[in-house]
Amino acid sequence: GKEGLCIHTRKTSRGFTMIELVIVVALMGILALLFMPKDFLQTFNLETAAARIKQDIRYAKELAATTNINCGVNFVANGSYTVYSQSAGNPVTNPFTRQPFTTNIADEFKTVLIGNTVQVEFDPMGKPVLGSGQSVQITNGTTTVSLLITPNTGLIQQQ
Repeated sequence: GKEGLCIHTRKTSRGFTMIELVIVVALMGILALLFMPKDFLQTFNLETAAARIKQDIRYAKELAATTNINCGVNFVANGSYTVYSQSAGNPVTNPFTRQPFTTNIADEFKTVLIGNTVQVEFDPMGKPVLGSGQSVQITNGTTTVSLLITPNTGLIQQQ
C-alpha cells in the first residue's frame, strides 16, 4: 500500500526574504549618498552645530536662574567655547561628561568653526549682562550662521 509513502508538496512563497529586503535598502542608501549634493553634509553639520551651541547658551541662562549666580558662555574665534559661572575662568561641570564644560566645536563637527570672539553672560533673571545685541558667528567656510542674543530677554535668534 501507499500508507507509508509521504508526498511532500513544495510551498511557493510570494514574499521577500529578510536578506533580500536588507540588500535592497542598503543599495537604496548607497544610491542616495551618491546623488546627494556634496555640500549637504557640510550644511547639515553647520545646522547641527548651531543647534548645539544654542542649547548650551540656554543651559548657561537656566544655570544662572537656578544657582542665582551670573553664568555665561565665552566663545573664542577658531577655537572652543566654555560655559562658566561668575567668570570666564571658572568653567562649570558638564552634566553629561562630568568634565569642565569646554567644547571645541571643530572636534565634534568637522569643518565647523566659531567665527568670532564674544562673551555672553546672563544674570539670575535671564537678562544678558554681557553680549546683549551681539551675535555668535558659526561657519563651515562657505556658509555662516549668526546666533543673535536679544537684549533684555536673552532670546537666541538664528539668522
